[in-house]
Amino acid sequence: MVPRRRTRYGYGNIQSMDGKDPEPEIIRPGGGSRRRRQEPADVSVVIVTYNSAKVIGECLRSLYDGSCGLRKEVFVVDNASSDNSVALVQSQFPDVIIIANQENRWFAAANNQAILRSRGRYILQL
Repeated sequence: MVPRRRTRYGYGNIQSMDGKDPEPEIIRPGGGSRRRRQEPADVSVVIVTYNSAKVIGECLRSLYDGSCGLRKEVFVVDNASSDNSVALVQSQFPDVIIIANQENRWFAAANNQAILRSRGRYILQL
């Protein structure tokens, strides 16, 4: 039986399908290991990627260009990409919070990783 833990969204599995749950690397703005205290965001944007270096830059540019002054926090959850998706996001978009998984956690679990860390009033999943 897979252990479950109580979250603010109900109960969720805490292990991956193979029985292991490697801790993802979380890259926060400014390179710090802890999130800075700031006002809550209006919206938390969650983007799950897998080998998406060709399209993630344009996606994030469009998001920032069209956000109309909303306070936002942006999460990119990378599912063990073999291209340079994480490095590209980290270098071009330093305000993005990156969750770099060591294995492919698939779409739903990757979304849940960011949602559990989000602080926005609304959540937008792309």
